[in-house]
Amino acid sequence: MKYLVSTDWHAQPDDYRSFIAHLEYIEEWLKAGNHAILHEQFNALENGWRAYRSSKLLMDLVNLQIRYENLDILQSNHAHNCPWLKMKESVTYDNILFCHGHQFDRLWRWWKPTRIPLPDWIQRLYLTPAKKKANLKDYHLASLDVMTTALKETIRLGLDGVCIGHTHLPGVMRPSVTYGNSGDRVDNFSWLEIDTETNNWLLKGAS
Repeated sequence: MKYLVSTDWHAQPDDYRSFIAHLEYIEEWLKAGNHAILHEQFNALENGWRAYRSSKLLMDLVNLQIRYENLDILQSNHAHNCPWLKMKESVTYDNILFCHGHQFDRLWRWWKPTRIPLPDWIQRLYLTPAKKKANLKDYHLASLDVMTTALKETIRLGLDGVCIGHTHLPGVMRPSVTYGNSGDRVDNFSWLEIDTETNNWLLKGAS
């Protein structure tokens, strides 16, 4: 099976034109019978969902989800409980874990045992790896912490690989199991294509 993973769009309510080509590419991918996994990364945390009621980009995703069963949309730290999309926290296909990656972020690891949704005001106060880019050392250390935790969880679960986003740091590594990060549509304009038959993880579009 082939998988396309695209994440960290950070779309504003009126964003659309910059996503047209990418949406067309995703639909052709789905038409070919391949699987697409999108991380539902609208900036709903900052704007609220009401601001997206007339968003053409969001409505296109709704229509794609209705028409294609081979499309999964995953929750992210910036957007969850979307009233128009069916979202999942994670999926596992071909022994690969797909999730946004905030689950491996330090704050979310502390909060997870309570099983209570993380309040938005706490999310606003907490500096995620991507928000630490002003200091590249802090950014890379935070991103490394996320990656290390993801790999440990992958090994614990007995899986062959893990694919995330969240840190906006695209790449593929194979220390013992395969780790992939699809990057973002803000700085790198990247996505990841995985062919599990050949075990080929190809990062595309990265600047």
